[in-house]
Amino acid sequence: MFSDRWRKTKIVLIILALLGFGVYADFQKGEPLLERYLDRPSDFIGDQIPIHQEPTVLSIGSGRIRLRQLNREAEVFIPEGFEGVIPAYLNVDDIRPGQYVEAITRVDRDGGLRLETIRIAYLRRLKIAVSIIPAVLVTIILLISCRCEKGRVVIKNNNRSNGVME
Repeated sequence: MFSDRWRKTKIVLIILALLGFGVYADFQKGEPLLERYLDRPSDFIGDQIPIHQEPTVLSIGSGRIRLRQLNREAEVFIPEGFEGVIPAYLNVDDIRPGQYVEAITRVDRDGGLRLETIRIAYLRRLKIAVSIIPAVLVTIILLISCRCEKGRVVIKNNNRSNGVME
């Protein structure tokens, strides 16, 4: 499997498989996203539109919530008596501007978005900060273990046996 005998064939097959997956994904309708909905609202009447790619609350009040997702803004109608806030012990009054949220909405007959559920992501900023730590550690380890020799970058060998196995 790892021999060089069919190396070029394997590379070509992998590239063709990746291209095939890309073409397949392009022709599939996929999940209805907020961006597609904002471009053509009439095409999505009755569909569920998840809003989960880094949405933040811009404003909330008078039965509406304004969200920003990937530099696109949407106004979502909050039904009267709405109880779809997650965690369950919270209500709509606990949502504040600037918070990260994830929402499931449905497109009304008039083309507007109606809120079905919304989850407040309190620890989202902490999650982002924690996910950076492994990348920083790997970068530091690589910088410590590399050195330049005769114009080439070489990884240091910290093995004291000088490459001889016993």
